[in-house]
Amino acid sequence: MKEKIKNIIQNIMSCFKIKNIIVLESRVDYGDSSRAFSDYLVENGYNKKYKIYWFVNNKKNFTQFNYANVKFWTMWKHDTQRTFWQWLKYFWICKNAKYLIMSNRSLPKINRKSISVYVTHGATFKRANGLKLVSPDINYCLAPSDSFFAIMANEFHIDKNKLICVGMPKHDILFKKTNPQEKFKKYRKYKKVILWLPTFRKVANSQRIDSTFDFPLGLPIIYNVTELQKLNDYLKNKNMLILLKLHPAQDTTLFKVNSLSHIVILKDEELLKKGVDLCEFYKVTDALITDYSSVFYDYYQLNKPVGFTLDDFEEYKKTKGFVFAKPLDYLIGDHIYNLTDLYAFLDDVYKDKDKYKAKRAEVNKKINKYSDDKSSERLAKFLKI
Repeated sequence: MKEKIKNIIQNIMSCFKIKNIIVLESRVDYGDSSRAFSDYLVENGYNKKYKIYWFVNNKKNFTQFNYANVKFWTMWKHDTQRTFWQWLKYFWICKNAKYLIMSNRSLPKINRKSISVYVTHGATFKRANGLKLVSPDINYCLAPSDSFFAIMANEFHIDKNKLICVGMPKHDILFKKTNPQEKFKKYRKYKKVILWLPTFRKVANSQRIDSTFDFPLGLPIIYNVTELQKLNDYLKNKNMLILLKLHPAQDTTLFKVNSLSHIVILKDEELLKKGVDLCEFYKVTDALITDYSSVFYDYYQLNKPVGFTLDDFEEYKKTKGFVFAKPLDYLIGDHIYNLTDLYAFLDDVYKDKDKYKAKRAEVNKKINKYSDDKSSERLAKFLKI
């Protein structure tokens, strides 16, 4: 019944003429590869030809981005659902859209003549496990290299021929001559700045749980306040800083850590205020701590040290799973199972000791076909924009 209604709507809406309209989405709003591609379009004057619509949670947060023919529209209630009026607004814009560009939420195709592209928020490392991330009528889906085609076709349940490899637009900023350090001068006083990006285990406002491992503070490796304070004291003594940024999907009610002097929570609002996307912010940092989040695919492009917290690895493998038969072979860096491992990694970062540099560069070539600032350009050419 649902499919019949969808077909009826598409039959009606497909009567409308396609116009030069590009619709974009990301989560966090105005970020990831969708933003990188949008910025490329504006920088190269494509907004003179196209109207560009950004679907966001609250357009009031984007008044500082004043570009010709680029409009931000409030399109979601509580981050995921649309109200009746938002649906009407969605139909009104998308019935004429030539391109739908998405990196997280699915943008249903209203007009069959529209071209929809899933630029992803990161090539998959964790199993998708039947999650409906991509609509069956998607036209194209980006992959970081040809070796991911079979994996992503299987995980996203799409035709392998819909996978394309032109690079990931968000990587462009990593190779452009930008200086985000100027916008974050307050971090210059530290000898080392480490970004900690734990993936989510439980999704906010959802029944989805990817690991049942008990994290008393909502954070891997550190299980009580005493351990957290000792880590802060260690960092203070070394003049190092850990910036802790939660995944946007994480259920924050499980997180019981407040900012300390040398362990600071980095919020999306701060990045947005500075006009810096997360990928560009990587340049501010000296090392990364993560776990199973595919952000390490991006960070490998900079070839800086990465430490992987793996205290719930066996549980996560059993509950969620990984796309590779030997996932640890792709996690090039310190494997952190306990506090001793964590301090060993931090000591190496402090001493500029990076024993994985050559191996990381080798694996990066397998993961990322392109290491340059031309991915958005290649995508635009492919789509004949």
